[in-house]
Amino acid sequence: LIQILFEVIVMALLSKKHAAFYGSTNGPIGLTLDEDNTRSFASSARAELKDEAGVSRNWSDLTRDGSKQHKGGKPLITATVTRPTPILSWQKLSVKIADKDKKVMSLLQNVSGVLLAGEIVAILGPSGAGKTTLLDSILGMQPRQAVRTGTVRCWSVDADLVREIRPGYEGVIRDIDANVRNIGYISQHDIFHEMLTVEEHLQYQVLLRRPDITNISAADGIIRGILEDLSLVPCSTSLIANISGGERRRVSVATELISDPAFLLCDEITTGLDMYQALQLVRCLKALKKTGVLCSIHQPPTQVYSLFTRSMFMVGGRLVSEGSPSQVLKHFKDVGYECPATSNPADFVIQILSAGSISDVPYQRFLQNVENVYENSASKNITNFLIEIQAKTMNRSKVEGKLKKLSVWKEWELLVKRSLKYTSRDKVYKRIRVVQVVFISTILGLLYLKTEPTNVQNIMGSLFFLLINISFSGLFATLQTFPNELPIFRREYKGKVVRVGPYYMAKTLSEVPFYLIYPTLYVVIAFFLVGYSVSTEKFFMYWFLMLLSYHTSLSLGYLISAATPSAEAANAIGLPIGVTIFLFAGYFITVPTIPKALRWLVYLSYMFYGFQGVVYNEFNNVVFSNCTFNCSDWISGQQVLRNYGFDGKSVLTTDILVLLLMMVLLRLCGYFVLKRTA
Repeated sequence: LIQILFEVIVMALLSKKHAAFYGSTNGPIGLTLDEDNTRSFASSARAELKDEAGVSRNWSDLTRDGSKQHKGGKPLITATVTRPTPILSWQKLSVKIADKDKKVMSLLQNVSGVLLAGEIVAILGPSGAGKTTLLDSILGMQPRQAVRTGTVRCWSVDADLVREIRPGYEGVIRDIDANVRNIGYISQHDIFHEMLTVEEHLQYQVLLRRPDITNISAADGIIRGILEDLSLVPCSTSLIANISGGERRRVSVATELISDPAFLLCDEITTGLDMYQALQLVRCLKALKKTGVLCSIHQPPTQVYSLFTRSMFMVGGRLVSEGSPSQVLKHFKDVGYECPATSNPADFVIQILSAGSISDVPYQRFLQNVENVYENSASKNITNFLIEIQAKTMNRSKVEGKLKKLSVWKEWELLVKRSLKYTSRDKVYKRIRVVQVVFISTILGLLYLKTEPTNVQNIMGSLFFLLINISFSGLFATLQTFPNELPIFRREYKGKVVRVGPYYMAKTLSEVPFYLIYPTLYVVIAFFLVGYSVSTEKFFMYWFLMLLSYHTSLSLGYLISAATPSAEAANAIGLPIGVTIFLFAGYFITVPTIPKALRWLVYLSYMFYGFQGVVYNEFNNVVFSNCTFNCSDWISGQQVLRNYGFDGKSVLTTDILVLLLMMVLLRLCGYFVLKRTA
């Protein structure tokens, strides 16, 4: 209570100095950024551009001067933003990476550009031009070993100013909010939990991305509008596994629109779609007046290309031309390449850019000529001006706020519910697992049916066989858990939708009900068929030890799964590790006879502790009577335990504690490995 009271007082004091911005995107209310870095409401007004002497400058003055006027390294432009419109800019972005021979390659070379809310801009070029690299570098998602240089800014400029220099601009009045996700990203591949319906998927995304939405009914209002805008209402109740490629692409768009981002970056947005689906999708994106869309696209048809506000053409990591479709064609016309009236403009330009090799001197000279034309064009001047005015606006303002997130427990609760929903729908797999467990345990029970207690060899063999089956089924049940879901998890993690801790806890704990049923079926069927020592205490101890061994196997499977990039790699690594643990379990060779150099492996084998525990539970304090087989060899259970090296005062307690410790440590290691993998 004291802490809450203190925070209320502090917030009240701060609110006098920094007024919070709560504007409606439907009205003319804007944001003023003054010399004191404060925010206050302002009525609709034109933006004035002034130099350091206070003399008003208009756009024509700036274009003549080239917007490169600096004094002491500072821009001459200042701005008052009264009708904010978001702008995303990137300036001189470069990405370099070293290959195996430590030779440095440039994936991106000094690329600059801007994206305004309400625009839809295409990035085009031949394969390997750097389209995806540009999108990744804007988001800071370049490979870990790559080095990125340059500046990316996400802030607002004045909408009236933009309309003056870009006639026809239709962006709405809204501001960048430091408390929300301003940039959404759609990857080249549509990856979802396919056993959820479209509506269910979007419901969970709303609840995870929007902390202000706390129930399904409130989420449905947002979802309904998005489904209607993207024409997804007819398939909203269908499983994602059963919808078409075009619908899946639109579901990806809908997922990102939930956060109401100012900008949306899309990689190869029309790949795999026919012309009709591509046209329908781009039309949906163009209708997003509140959101700026930047997307890489591969050879769009003429009808699709004509929908883009602007296009950027890249080759070899360089931006060679940018502007409206007509401006781009003019750039190439100025260097001697005129597009025929019947040709697709995008195909025409890409064909020219693909005609040579970067290493050819004539081709390099041609690219340089195209770049020179673009550098001296009006579209380049406008880009430079917007980057400079945005930089000055940000320098004069104070960006405050922290991305709002759900509490850890609320996030965990949602992830558990989501995981339970889609795993419970895989009924075929669940039925197969139950049939598998019943079949193996029944075969085991019939093979060792009503074994005499004095038949030690058969009793030991049945215990070990059951333990091995339980352990290996647990290990291989979880080896593919994270490789199968890693693309989904990485997308949500990088988008700050989920955190590693809640996701890992939800994934490992949501499957516990199923992982209690399977070993219990094993134990119940085999225990009564084989005829082990029948007592309530021994039965529950036997069940508990098998359950611990099973869940320790699950923990090892989670660790291997988190450390490997694919299901194939997980299986390849899991098998030799499982076999090693199996060999040192203490059945095929007793501990005292293992070479000293390898004996330490026994104590890393959780199967050893499980096997030792069930054997101790079976034979401790047992005196054989009515002996009919090998009576001279086995007189009591204690003799059996001594022979295998399993005797001791606190063997059972040690086995239980070690199995619990191993289970917890392996789970923790799996968490830290997954966090690093993410």
